[in-house]
Amino acid sequence: MTSGRSRSCQFVEFVDGVGETAVADNLMLKFKSTILQCKRRGGTPCRSQVGFQVGRRPHHSRDASGVLTMPQIFSRKGRLLLLAVFLLTIVVACISPMVEWFTYRTSIRQWKSASLSHNVPINSQFEKLWSLAAFIRCKSCLISTENNVYFSGSLENNSPEFLVSLDLLTGGIEWQQMLRKFQTLEGLNSKHIYISQSATQKIAGPTQLWGAAQIIAYDIESFEEVWRQQFAGSWGVSINRIVENMLVIDAGPGLYHVNTDTGQKIDGPQQQDLLSAREEIQYLRTYDAGPVLRSVNIESGEIVWDHDLPSFPQFVFEDELILIGNAVSGELGGAAALDGNTGETLWNQRRVISNIAVSNGVVYFIKLEEGVWGQDLALDAQLMAVDIRTGETLGTLHFEPSGIRSGSGHYEYLVTASDNIVLVYLGDGRQLIALRFLTDK
Repeated sequence: MTSGRSRSCQFVEFVDGVGETAVADNLMLKFKSTILQCKRRGGTPCRSQVGFQVGRRPHHSRDASGVLTMPQIFSRKGRLLLLAVFLLTIVVACISPMVEWFTYRTSIRQWKSASLSHNVPINSQFEKLWSLAAFIRCKSCLISTENNVYFSGSLENNSPEFLVSLDLLTGGIEWQQMLRKFQTLEGLNSKHIYISQSATQKIAGPTQLWGAAQIIAYDIESFEEVWRQQFAGSWGVSINRIVENMLVIDAGPGLYHVNTDTGQKIDGPQQQDLLSAREEIQYLRTYDAGPVLRSVNIESGEIVWDHDLPSFPQFVFEDELILIGNAVSGELGGAAALDGNTGETLWNQRRVISNIAVSNGVVYFIKLEEGVWGQDLALDAQLMAVDIRTGETLGTLHFEPSGIRSGSGHYEYLVTASDNIVLVYLGDGRQLIALRFLTDK
C-alpha cells in the first residue's frame, strides 16, 4: 500500500481499528521481525526508521495477511496507553502513603473476649465509686491527677484508640481525642500531655523503619500540638520520668534528657540516668555491669552504695525513701522500699503483677496468691495497700470472683492513685474501677 505522499521510503502501515485483536497473538513474532521496512524506489533496501518526529503521525500500512504488526505500539493509541500506565503508576505511588496514614488513623483494636467480670464486695477499707468498660494496653497508659483520670485505649470494642479524660470522682467522660496507630500515653504535667509515636515497620526483604520514633507534646487544655521531637534510629521511645522541666526518655541506643516546654534535647544518648538528687547525694541508674541503682556523693564523686536492679524498674522517690516496682506484662514482679542513705532494703513484696502507685504515704499494687502465672488459669489476687516506710499491710481487697487471668500475657493490670482515690484496671474483665481507700492514715 503506497502513501499518497511523495517520499523516498514508506512505512508498513497499521490501520487503526483493523485487526487489533490479533496483536497480542503476534506480539513476540513481530517483535523479532523487522519493525519498519522501506525500500528505495529502485527496490534497493534502505535502513529501518524507528522514530517519529514530534507532532508527526507515521504513515501506516497493513501486511498482506491483514494482521497488524508490532509498530502499533508507536501509534497514537499506543502512546496514549503508555502515558496512562505511567500516570497510573504515579497516582498509586502518591496514594499508598495516604492510605497507610488513614489505616493508622482509623485502625481499630479487637478486644480479646473478657474472661471474667469482677465485682467489688462490701469492704470496710475500700468503697467503690464507679466502674466502666475499657481496653488499656500498656503500663504507662493510665494516669490520675487531682481531678482527672487519663488513659489511652478504647471504650468500645471494634473502635479506634483514643486518649480519654475522665472525671476522677464520677467517671464521666470529659473529652476524647483519637490517636494514630502506635501512639501511646507516656506522661503529663500541669501544662502538657506527652504521647509517644513508634516508628512504623514494613518487612519486604530486609526490615525497614519508616519515619522515626518521637515524643509529641500536646496542650493539656486545648490538645493542640506544642512540639515534637524525633529520635532517629529508634523503633520505640518511652518516658522514664518527668523531673521538673525535664523528660528522661529511653530511646533505644541510650537515655536522652529533653526540655518539657520546648522539646529541645538537653543531652544524650547516655548510658546513665540521673534519677534524683538531695543535698549532697545523687541517685543514678547506670549500666556499667548490668542495671544498677547507684548513690554518689556529689562533692567527691565517690560511690556511696550500689543496688542491683531488676529489668524494667519503676522508681518513686519519697523523701529519703526509694520505691521500686518491676512488674511487666505477663510476668511476675515485685515491689520494694530502699533506705536512700544506706541502700538497705526496708521491705519487699513478691508476686506483684501490676505497677506501683504511691499517694499519702501508701503504696498500692496488685499481688498474686500462689499458683503458676502466665497460663490462662484463674488465680487468686488482691489489691494491696501498704505503709510506705514499714511495708505493713493497711488494707486489702479481693474482687469477686477473686481469680484473675493472665490471658497468656495479653492482659494488663494497672493501678494509679490520687489522694485517697485508687484506680484499678483489670485486663481480664476489661474493667476500670475507681475506689476510695478508707483509712485514718
